[in-house]
Amino acid sequence: MAKFKGRSSLKQYMPMKPVKRGIKIWQRCDSKTGYVYDMNIYSGKETGGVQGTLRERVVSKLTETIRGKDVMLAFDRFFTSVHLMETLKFPAVGTCIKTRKDVPNFTTKLSKRGEAEFLVTKNGTMCARWLDSKEVMMLSNCHEAKYAKVNRTMRDGSKEEFECPVAIEFYNKIMGGVDLADQMANVYELDQKSCKGWKKVFFSPIDERSGQLMDCVLRTQTSKNPTS
Repeated sequence: MAKFKGRSSLKQYMPMKPVKRGIKIWQRCDSKTGYVYDMNIYSGKETGGVQGTLRERVVSKLTETIRGKDVMLAFDRFFTSVHLMETLKFPAVGTCIKTRKDVPNFTTKLSKRGEAEFLVTKNGTMCARWLDSKEVMMLSNCHEAKYAKVNRTMRDGSKEEFECPVAIEFYNKIMGGVDLADQMANVYELDQKSCKGWKKVFFSPIDERSGQLMDCVLRTQTSKNPTS
């Protein structure tokens, strides 16, 4: 969200977000550095000849500019759907809501931490269900029903090893690129008041680039002088 409280048809109100009023921007970011590869401004509800849901259109639009082939996508449950996984041209993994359309119906109940269950749709999309501190559901079009070992912190602070679906273990490694970009933009924000919405949108990626540059500089200095 690019913070903006003036008058604009693009302004959105999202009470659950840290920035409640502003212009919403969809972003495709690098999972490790938070570098913003592409962005798309949300202009409100589309009407007339629109195909697919909003979440599917957002992902499809942001993936049009991907140049490399060795790319894997990760997104949260807002975007994830069985139809998106089956029509997307790239390997992808994402958390999922169990009530979403065409999601396999699990009948058994997971009772013990570390338990998991797998189902596959008729078109080959894998759905994994795993019980951590709470139940997690994941969709993937590129993972198999296999397990990996992960460490989890118990209530007494100790570490314990559990079996976890490979898709969930992989997702936990690469998630958070957009959150990292938002964090850098907030830390190095040019909080300049303006009555023009386009200025806030213009400065938003500049704030993110500034944060990425400063983060790179600090990492370089730390590696040269690790005791400082």
